[in-house]
Amino acid sequence: MYTLLPPPEMHPIEPANLDWHMEVYTPLDTYEIHLQPGYTIAEHFTTIGKDLSPHIKRRWDDPEDFEDVSFTIYLPDQADLDLIRRDSGVGLVAQFAEYQAVNDPMVESEPPKAITHDEL
Repeated sequence: MYTLLPPPEMHPIEPANLDWHMEVYTPLDTYEIHLQPGYTIAEHFTTIGKDLSPHIKRRWDDPEDFEDVSFTIYLPDQADLDLIRRDSGVGLVAQFAEYQAVNDPMVESEPPKAITHDEL
């Protein structure tokens, strides 16, 4: 059975994973939530005493494909985010980020020297 943690023990909000190969956009008030293995979103909302399912933007909760349940949620109300962070069944709360690959800059160099027939 999972319980609410006291406010001082709330899960921290992890920063988005930044990578210099990517352009990163972090939408305001959007978070990625990972639950402990075997813990469902329905159980999570029962534990926090509030159904926030209308705020879920995307979810990954198929136990055959994912080892833990996770979802992306838009929460403009800090009190709702704090409820999620206090659930002992939550494994990770992270700032959500959308990534787009950025081409690596080409290194300018001289073209390879052509070999002439005499050099063979």
